[in-house]
Parts: sequence; structure tokens; C-alpha cells
Amino acid sequence: MNRPPLAALTIALLPLVTACSGQHVNAAKGDPQHVNPTLAKEMVQAPATGHSVAADNSIPGDQQGKKFTAGQAVFVAFKVEHAPVGSQVRVDWYGPHDEKIASEAKTVSGPDVAMSFAEKETQGWNEGTYRAEIWIADQRADAEQFSIVQPDSTGNG
Repeated sequence: MNRPPLAALTIALLPLVTACSGQHVNAAKGDPQHVNPTLAKEMVQAPATGHSVAADNSIPGDQQGKKFTAGQAVFVAFKVEHAPVGSQVRVDWYGPHDEKIASEAKTVSGPDVAMSFAEKETQGWNEGTYRAEIWIADQRADAEQFSIVQPDSTGNG
């Protein structure tokens, strides 16, 4: 069997290994308007929906939930890690028929930050399953589903 010498194989793979090893470092310094789709998914950590947000932009455990009534504010919070400073983070809110009903954007101020978004204008929302899509620059990174339910069925969940 004819095998390439180890030195030739190492030289051939060196550019690939070098390019991949610095992806997180380069992401934090990269173009704030474009991020790698795979890295975008890794940048959003611990997303949650809930009824209120703490001062540190997290949703306390006793405030987390997936069920809301029309008129209640809906919050989504998460950590953003290794995103390029200056990147836009956006949450798009979608209704039960896949219609975009609201959008809010903020700018990443540091490489590791906690962010929260709120949709407070839910009075006209009908019962059903909704979602909050989380975008980093031009890439969808995650989505959180939640429901609008009858007032007597909100329970923690």
C-alpha cells in the first residue's frame, strides 16, 4: 500500500488545523455583521422564557415559564459568549401562524454578556404556540417556544 509520508500529511493538514483552532478567538474579533452559523448557535447559552427579569438580565428560576396569558409580558433571556463586540442581537417574535409580530435588537457590548428582551404588548395575542427567535448578526442562533393560554391554565411550565 502506498501511504503519504507523515511529514507531507502534516504539512497538508496544517492550514486546516490552524484555521479551526482559532474560531472562537476570531469570532470575538470578527465582523460584527456576520458570524459563522455554527458558531452563532454556540454563542447563545442558557436561553429561557419567563415572567420577569432580574437586574443581571437573567430570569430567576421561580419566574421561568412557558405559559402566559394575553396581556402578560413575555421575557426571553440568555447569555451571549464569544460574539464580536458590536454585533447585533435580535429577537423576532412569531405568532401561532408563523407571522412575525414584533422584533427588538440590541448591540453586543462585550465578548460575554447576558441579554434580555421583552414583548409587553400581548393584549391582542390569541391562544396558541408562539416563538422568540434569537439572531446573532445575520444568523439564527436559537428559538424559544411558549404558549398563550386561558388565564386559569398558566401554572409554572
